[in-house]
Amino acid sequence: MVLKQDEKEFYSPMIEQIEIIALHLFVLIVIGILLLYLLMVPLVRRIIRSEKMAQERLKESYCLHGIRRDTDLNLKTDEFCQKVITRLIEAMQFPEIASVMIELGDKKFVSDRYNKDLMHRLQAQILVKGKAYGCLHVIYSKDQPFWLPEEQDLIDSIASVLGKRIEREQAEQRIMQMAPMMH
Repeated sequence: MVLKQDEKEFYSPMIEQIEIIALHLFVLIVIGILLLYLLMVPLVRRIIRSEKMAQERLKESYCLHGIRRDTDLNLKTDEFCQKVITRLIEAMQFPEIASVMIELGDKKFVSDRYNKDLMHRLQAQILVKGKAYGCLHVIYSKDQPFWLPEEQDLIDSIASVLGKRIEREQAEQRIMQMAPMMH
């Protein structure tokens, strides 16, 4: 007696098992992709945020380095302050809405868009020999979440550079005044 079985009938239990395994594999792959996505998205966002922060710190570093380099050029105070204003605006997080005012004694140096009535500002005192000599103001013309400790640190550093430059100028003036007395 010969038993004949149809090929379809013979393979149907295996095909059913393969279909069940394929479905499980598909579900596992989808779950794996979703888990990978859920784990990777926060990491990618942190990397992007870190890169943006690094770019901002780099702008600030270039600004401060440029200003320190400008102090060695023996520029007139007006020209030096305009360079500081330009560099500082470029270094801010929102340069398109930033404006700057530098007060040195009775002189004021302002950027084009400066508006003293705006409230969103960062500022730092300019000290000469430990006494207030002026102030550096950075103002944003729009309500932005602009205050960052790093931006305040930059403004503090620039105010310090301005104070040291004024101290150096005053010392040079005293030397020049004393020079004729020495001869």
